[in-house]
Amino acid sequence: MALVAVLQRQGAALRAANDALRADIARLTREGKRQAAPFSKGSRVSQPKRPGRKPGSGTFHYREAPLSAQITEPPVDVPVL
Repeated sequence: MALVAVLQRQGAALRAANDALRADIARLTREGKRQAAPFSKGSRVSQPKRPGRKPGSGTFHYREAPLSAQITEPPVDVPVL
């Protein structure tokens, strides 16, 4: 009977250890799914520039209407069906 009691205590201790290890595995699995923040690349700039292209800069602009001297033919009426 003493041997049975010892084995029951060992089984209970092993079950408790197993439960603790399963809880650690679950915690580590949850932590592994969190996304880490990127590393800092130095100190921050006191007055950073705004992102993006500034208005009016670049090679694109609106097409201007041609001068009346550049138009050689009269306008043509096109019927729309």
